[in-house]
Amino acid sequence: MITVDRKQFTRAVALASTVVHRRNIVPALSALKISANGSLALHGSNLDECTTAELPCQGDGFETCLLSPREVAAALNVAGGGQVELTEPGDDNRLAVQGGQLHARVATLPADNHPGAERILSEDFACEIGAAELGAIARVVPAISTEETRYYLNGICVHKVGEWLWRFAATDGHRLMMVDVPLPGATGAIPDGTIIPRRWIEKVLHHFHKAKQGARLTYGPTAIVNRDDGADLAPAKPGIPRISVAGMLVDDIRFTVTGKLIDGTYPDYTRVIPAAPGFVARLKRADLVQAINALTPLATERRRAVKLSFETDSILCQLNSPDVGEGSFRIPAEHKAPANFEVGFNAQYLLDICAVLLGDEVELGLTDADAPTLVSDPADTAFRAVLMPRRM
Repeated sequence: MITVDRKQFTRAVALASTVVHRRNIVPALSALKISANGSLALHGSNLDECTTAELPCQGDGFETCLLSPREVAAALNVAGGGQVELTEPGDDNRLAVQGGQLHARVATLPADNHPGAERILSEDFACEIGAAELGAIARVVPAISTEETRYYLNGICVHKVGEWLWRFAATDGHRLMMVDVPLPGATGAIPDGTIIPRRWIEKVLHHFHKAKQGARLTYGPTAIVNRDDGADLAPAKPGIPRISVAGMLVDDIRFTVTGKLIDGTYPDYTRVIPAAPGFVARLKRADLVQAINALTPLATERRRAVKLSFETDSILCQLNSPDVGEGSFRIPAEHKAPANFEVGFNAQYLLDICAVLLGDEVELGLTDADAPTLVSDPADTAFRAVLMPRRM
């Protein structure tokens, strides 16, 4: 029997279950593996990602596979009490759970049925990341593609661009966002062109952006830990590395998220970055956001495009929707655009870029109405975006 804190246990169940599907044709993939040996570890897996939530415990160690982890945690939260007692399943494969006035026996599977938790076997690359680094990476997430046909765009591409500087880039073919993130103290190397999948990134950003002590990101080949003595079995897939983040979260729970990388070749996005725009327009970011937000209610979803007409000391933002109507909004701007210069953009893409800029101003580097536009913040050289224009 082992004893754990109820709040810690239910929180750990919620964390480990983030990769567990409620209904799965493979029963073990709907379950959490429980490993108790000095500490209680809850392991979840969907074969692409695996999670481990570890918390302190007291008592004798055992292993099992809990089939209804969310339901058990919900029952314990209602029952209340400070401690939860878990008793190793007997011949009936039922785990005895006691918390508060609740006494339950819940279904389990043998621990060997679970695919097991993966952990990095050798750290080919490692660094410490905190709220600042995670916040920087989050700036490019809106540009990650969700189209399954071009699966290699369903993540963020990583390149090393300086001694302690790594570039994280994302594109969906219509827009490109790039941010340079310093990672002082990083050891080893992560191959240029490594593609980190969207789902893994979103989990890491959600759970670790407020981690008390930051987190540790590692990259390298993994091994499956599938025995209560913690011994490593054969590597999960020799030669195919994984990426993992581990850190201490609230309630003193150590949480680890390990995921597959996208096996593909990221396109050479540097080819669409304008080297020398024909001219640069500078305007207030708040003015551009206000103009777009004022105009887009007049458009149907199919025609959410805004046209920018460059006039003397200003830009006239226009939107025309046959189903609703048309409108214009003039904002002051500094530019040296040719006479009668006009360009169209997807309104939502412009808003997404403005939302992750840090300064008060935005610069648009333009050449012609069909060429990629460079969007940047003059006060922030770490971030840049490239936006493809739309025909109006």
